[in-house]
Amino acid sequence: MEYGTLNELLDIYPFVEKFNGKINSKLIDLIRTYNKIVKSLHIGNDYFKVYPIMLESSLLKELYVEELKSIVNLHLETGKSYEVLMSETVFSYENRIADLKEKLLSLDMKPYYGSLAYMVERSKYVLDCARKVTNDVSQLEHIVSEMEVILKDLVSLCKGSYYFSPQYRNTCDVLNDYYKSILDIENELFVIVSNRWKDFLSSPVSHDVSNFRYLIHGFTNGSFSPYNIRKVCACLVSNDFLAIPYGEYGLILDFDVSSVDTICSNDAWSFVTSKEKFIDEAFPVNSQLVSFPVSYCYGDFKNSKLLLPQDVISQSVVNNLERNANVPYVYDVCVYNEIFLNSNAKVLGVFYTDKCQNVEMVKEYAASYGLPLVNLSLNELRSLNGFDVSKSK
Repeated sequence: MEYGTLNELLDIYPFVEKFNGKINSKLIDLIRTYNKIVKSLHIGNDYFKVYPIMLESSLLKELYVEELKSIVNLHLETGKSYEVLMSETVFSYENRIADLKEKLLSLDMKPYYGSLAYMVERSKYVLDCARKVTNDVSQLEHIVSEMEVILKDLVSLCKGSYYFSPQYRNTCDVLNDYYKSILDIENELFVIVSNRWKDFLSSPVSHDVSNFRYLIHGFTNGSFSPYNIRKVCACLVSNDFLAIPYGEYGLILDFDVSSVDTICSNDAWSFVTSKEKFIDEAFPVNSQLVSFPVSYCYGDFKNSKLLLPQDVISQSVVNNLERNANVPYVYDVCVYNEIFLNSNAKVLGVFYTDKCQNVEMVKEYAASYGLPLVNLSLNELRSLNGFDVSKSK
């Protein structure tokens, strides 16, 4: 088969057409993955650290063309077909990536806080929340101001090979240090916030349908032991609104300094990752890995431990009514928020809703753990607040 001139081979698009599309696409993906990993990494004696980088398409094309040159030269030297050489190159990349990932799994990992823009935007949000908790925010204001200046200057420089320069890494280290200071201050102020939440929430032991405020987690794939929690996402509910977006029954949880990771008055676009998954996926820029062995990642930067319950309620209602503007009844609107709890979470009770199809089973579940059981009934709340239940959804 005639493959044309060298110049033709080094033009990406004709090359894709000349060779097997699948293996060619695979090679491009492997080049991207390998270089993303290598160029993001700093490896110490017993640890590694990841820097957020963007592998621009122009650079990927340069790296790809270099591989094509090598393949063409090997073809001329050895007489091997291009198909065989492409396969050998793919196999070589697969082995190098596998070896590198295996090495990283054996090392400790430094925390990865996410993209630089995420760190700065979330720091600004933490500052906004802190202003409602304390009058002394001067240190936070100074740090956030410095971070904004650094990021603004960096945006104009972050092109091409600058991502791989010592200057870029030094700047990332400075922003990381500032962000760690933000987290430290956030944790210090969280003690104040935690006490306010404790005062705000009520106990299911003395449930009052006309006056309750709980953190709940609805079961979606069957129940689990309340003593076997690793990570759980809860919603704030009250007699003023009921945020039960899923599940017919579930847990009522405590709010404690040691158990709360963060709070969001909307959908935080969260997902769970781990060191193994982070490595396997070649360091997704928008992940955050700050606790081990698993860590929540948040797509929405508007999350903080410093959110007060009253603000969660007010902002949740605004967010959700905007999405449900045509719904005539307040209690037909799913008012959504998220409070992320870790393995220190303590269960206070069990709840079930009007939709629960096996109340006896839920009663047995609650009794087996000695937990109080409450009925969170939308219809009852509608009636108490003067809504015609027959017209509700």
